[in-house]
Amino acid sequence: MEEPKEKESGNVEQKSSKIETLREQIKEKTAMVDQLADESRYEEAERHNRELMKMEKQLLELEKIELAQQHKAEIEELGHRFEVMKASLEQEWSEKISQFEKESQEQLDTMKELHANQIKEVEEQFEARECPPFKESMELVTLRATEKDFARMRRFQEAQRAKLAADSMLQVERDRYERDLQSRKKRRLDALREEQKKELNGLIKRIERQRKDETMRKTDEEAILDKRYHEQLKQRRSQQKQEMIQKSNQALLSAPNYSSPRLSSSGYGYSSSSSPSSPSSSNSFLSSSMKRRSAVSSTYS
Repeated sequence: MEEPKEKESGNVEQKSSKIETLREQIKEKTAMVDQLADESRYEEAERHNRELMKMEKQLLELEKIELAQQHKAEIEELGHRFEVMKASLEQEWSEKISQFEKESQEQLDTMKELHANQIKEVEEQFEARECPPFKESMELVTLRATEKDFARMRRFQEAQRAKLAADSMLQVERDRYERDLQSRKKRRLDALREEQKKELNGLIKRIERQRKDETMRKTDEEAILDKRYHEQLKQRRSQQKQEMIQKSNQALLSAPNYSSPRLSSSGYGYSSSSSPSSPSSSNSFLSSSMKRRSAVSSTYS
C-alpha cells in the first residue's frame, strides 16, 4: 500500500522541479525578448516571443496539474483526518460499551447471587423445622396419657393397644406435617422466585434501556462527525473550484492580445499603414507583449 504513495510523491516532486525549471527558463526568455526588442531585432524577438508563449502555456498547464494534485492530496488528507477521528471515536465507544457491559454483568451476577442466598436461607429454615416446628395434636397427647395410665394400673394389654394407636396417630400426624411443610415450602419458594424474577427482569429492562441510550448516543456522535466531514469536504471543494477558476482566468489574462503586422502586397515589408523606418504595429505588439511578459514574470517569481 505504501509503494503507490511513494511513487505518486516522487511524481509530484518531479513535476515541481520541472515547473521551477520552466519558470527560470521563462524569466530568461522574457529577458531575451526584451533585449531583442530594445535592439530593434524584431524578427528574432517575434520568434522567441512565440516560443515564450508556448512555454507560458506549458507552465500554466503544469501548474493546473500541480494544483489538481494538491487538491486531490487535500481531499485525501481531509478524508484521512476524519478516518482517524472516526477510528478514535469508535475506540472510545468500544471502551465505553465494554465497561458498560462489564458493570451490567456485575449487577446481574450480584442480584443472582443474592437470590440464590435467599433461596438457600428459606430452604435451611424449612430443613430446621423453624416454620413452624412439629407439634403433636391434643388427641395424640391424650392417647399417650391414657397409655401411661394403663401402664400404672398394670393393665398392660390396654396400655399396648393405646401405645400402638398413639404410634399410628403420630406417624399420620408427622406425615401430614411433612406434607404441609413441603406445601408451605413450595408456596414460599414459588412466591420468592416470582418476586426475584420480577426484580431480575426489572434490572434487565433497565440495562436494555441504558444499552439502547448508549447506542443512540454513539450513533448521534457518528452522525455529527460525518456531517462535519461532508460540510468541510463541500467547503474545501468549493474553494478548490474557485482556485481552479482563478488559475484558468490567469491563463486567459496572460494570452496574447495583438495582431501580427501585415505585410504589404509589394512584399517589401510593411503595409502603407506602417513604414519600415517606423514599424508602429510591431512596436505596439512588442510593447503590449512586454507588459504582459512583465506581469506574467512577476506572477511566477
